[in-house]
Amino acid sequence: MFCAGGSLDDLLRRDQPPSAAYAGFLALAEAPVPTIAAVTGAAIGAGVNLPLACDVVIAGESARFDPRFLDVGIHPGGAHLWRLAQRVGPQGAAALVLCGDTLTGPEAVTHGLAWRCVPDDEVRAVAVRLARQAADRSPRAGPADQGDPARDDRAAGADQVPMTARFPRRGLVAAREPQIKHSFG
Repeated sequence: MFCAGGSLDDLLRRDQPPSAAYAGFLALAEAPVPTIAAVTGAAIGAGVNLPLACDVVIAGESARFDPRFLDVGIHPGGAHLWRLAQRVGPQGAAALVLCGDTLTGPEAVTHGLAWRCVPDDEVRAVAVRLARQAADRSPRAGPADQGDPARDDRAAGADQVPMTARFPRRGLVAAREPQIKHSFG
């Protein structure tokens, strides 16, 4: 799947609610399987929503994350602010959205927006390798499919955020070869 950003014409259409423009990102965020974003080049505006909706982000050295919603006078929809703050913290989200800051691929790793930054020509291979690893794991190895907040691992003494809070409604499925639906040169 590829997305550099949203169409401003679509985002500003009056014949459909603004949420319609973000439906795909929201559906991706609720996918019942682990999702991996492979980012090279610019992810601008709503294009930042795609990696934010994924479980793992692999950034290329040329990646640039640039929300820029306010530059064009639109509200960052599709749970953008919430998801961004979950990744880079409230201050990082404010710097990116309110101040117009951007992150490069290496900076995205430093600030928690991406898991790894690799040379651009390796991004796809790394993403596919991680997808295969996820597909090969036992369904019991991942977070609970229910996303039940009552399963708080801190109750058992762990001082980390429970997996169910980080990955709601996600579980690993039976091992299978990853399927790449869309690829653009």
